Amino acid sequence: MIARDISERMKAESRLRNLNQELENQNRFMSELTLSVSQDLTESLTALNDIINEAGTDARNSKQNDLFGNLQSAQKDIARMLRTVSSFQDTAKIEASKTEVKVADAAFE
Repeated sequence: MIARDISERMKAESRLRNLNQELENQNRFMSELTLSVSQDLTESLTALNDIINEAGTDARNSKQNDLFGNLQSAQKDIARMLRTVSSFQDTAKIEASKTEVKVADAAFE
């Protein structure tokens, strides 16, 4: 019968499990943070777009063509930013659904 001291291996495996758990927790936190920030950005950009739309209508009605053109450009930029934020939201939702912590007992021999 040969006996081997595996205490170092068990410590290393335990540390690896703990680090993996910490990384999973950080990944979940980052996904939740990304989702929260992107939702806030979407709300703010949508409100800003509504304000610019009203200002654009006023500028067009009062024949302020330069202002109207600038407001149209701003609306295009906001639409582009909203698409980008939407992509972040989609990615965060996918990552959040992938990240699931499973706790299980482990036996070492």
